[in-house]
Parts: sequence; structure tokens; C-alpha cells
Amino acid sequence: MFSKDYPNLDWWVSSHGYIEIGESSYYSNAWVTLLDEGGTCCEIEDATSFDDALRKADRWASVEIEERFGEEPPKRYDDI
Repeated sequence: MFSKDYPNLDWWVSSHGYIEIGESSYYSNAWVTLLDEGGTCCEIEDATSFDDALRKADRWASVEIEERFGEEPPKRYDDI
């Protein structure tokens, strides 16, 4: 189900980095944080729900997969 709803996040975890859910430290209010070996890549703080945070992170990952890695993202968002 996760890979169907958030295919770009699934790609991120399978191919590149990892995801932290919930506040990971005292200085962050992020719902979802995407990280790689270099550290924090994206923090989703402006979400209205957990699902909203995951959707925003999946959208961010779609751009990152294409621009940074030169690959076709599993799901592309037309309005980005």
C-alpha cells in the first residue's frame, strides 16, 4: 500500500536514503524528514495531517529523482 500511494518515497528508501517520521530532534517540527548519507534533504513542516506530509514529501522526491539523479520518477506530478 505504501509503495502504491507514495511511489517516490518508496524509491527514495529503496535506492537512496531513509525517512524519519515525527519530530526527530528538539529543533525541528517536521512531520516527515527525508535524509541521505549527507544528512537532511527535505523537511515537511507545513502539513495539515500525516497523509498531507507524506504527499508533499512524495512530490518533493519526484522532482529530486529527476533533477538530482536524472531518472524518471515512479510518479510524476504535472502541477510541479
